[in-house]
Amino acid sequence: MNLLNYFLGISGITTALIFIAKFVIKWIGDAGIEKYKSELQQETLKYQNGLEKELEEFKIKYNTLHIEQVEIIKNLYAKLIQAEKPLEYLMRPVKLNPDKTKDELAKEVVEKANECFDYFDINEIMFNKVLVTF
Repeated sequence: MNLLNYFLGISGITTALIFIAKFVIKWIGDAGIEKYKSELQQETLKYQNGLEKELEEFKIKYNTLHIEQVEIIKNLYAKLIQAEKPLEYLMRPVKLNPDKTKDELAKEVVEKANECFDYFDINEIMFNKVLVTF
């Protein structure tokens, strides 16, 4: 009977120690996992903030680029119209009260067309595919 009590006592103590050790190991493991999870969340947040910042910079760059392109297109169209009007008048078969001779009109058409082409050449870089991909 003494031997039975001894074995029951030893097995009870061993069971309690195993249970406590298992609980401590689980608690330490969970604490490590929670710490690792917290670090991952912080890194994810930093990465997300960096991406959002880059996205805003990208939007600002391209918004500015497109605004400049629209302004250039608007000016180019105006110059094209200014070159087209004297050409259209020069090509009319009937001219009422002409205030300029054909030579003056032809010279004006050439000057306005050259202005239009020069303006396009100066601003052609704004439509360069390499610039747009930056």
